[in-house]
Amino acid sequence: MLSGVKLCCVIAGFSALVPLFVNKLTCVIVDDQQHCVDDLSQQLHRHVHRLELIGYANGYTDAVNIIRTRKPDLVFLDVELGGKTGFDVLQALPKPHPIVVFVSAMAHYSLKAIKVNAADYLLKPVSDTELEDLIVRISQEKQARTNREATELMASLNIDAGFLPDRIAIRQTDSLKLIYYTDLVFVEADSNYSRFHTTGKDRITASMTLKDVEETLQSDRFLRCHKSYLVNREFVDGVAGGTQPQLVLRNGIKIPIARRRVKEVTQRLSQH
Repeated sequence: MLSGVKLCCVIAGFSALVPLFVNKLTCVIVDDQQHCVDDLSQQLHRHVHRLELIGYANGYTDAVNIIRTRKPDLVFLDVELGGKTGFDVLQALPKPHPIVVFVSAMAHYSLKAIKVNAADYLLKPVSDTELEDLIVRISQEKQARTNREATELMASLNIDAGFLPDRIAIRQTDSLKLIYYTDLVFVEADSNYSRFHTTGKDRITASMTLKDVEETLQSDRFLRCHKSYLVNREFVDGVAGGTQPQLVLRNGIKIPIARRRVKEVTQRLSQH
């Protein structure tokens, strides 16, 4: 099972190392007070570009069950859970454990948290600044770790240039998603992320800018018609004029063309 976020870019048809697309960190909140769950959920919502909240639990049994079944990357774990503690939850889980951040109103458990290798110990009420710094740090640490694992995988497979020249690899939570160029309709920018739209109507979000996607694809079949769109010209049905020129795709979707790119796009399409 591949857990890396970098893979040799021969997956897209050439030989340098580039980031492999990666989904957000998944997380679970464990707290016996629902208002604390709600407060932290609202804070985490401000970081949806890095992190996805996939569930919560209010007690020991539910916490063990949700962590076992959902397998989150990160758990925000309260210390006191009725008659049990967050440390009891960890003892009940198989290793390796997810990344754990203890969240408590009491500071005196912090030393014990260090002994169980917690990533951090946050005091309630949680500071927005501390939370943001924590999420950025954990994301970067996970990326660095999985980069090393992917590089080791590449070496063990002895992958060379030209491997998988007709598809692109996108990291999923527990797997590697391969999208054939023939199935990739267009890619849409979303800040520092990109959304891949396929013939199956799937929308796959990847942690990569559209510029990096364009450089990774390195295929004449894709047109950069706009700062926010990269289109597979195999799916272009025509061009609509007017005040806002647009590419009309076979499925009826219309993609804007930046005015400065109109000439280049029409020339590329005429060479199709």
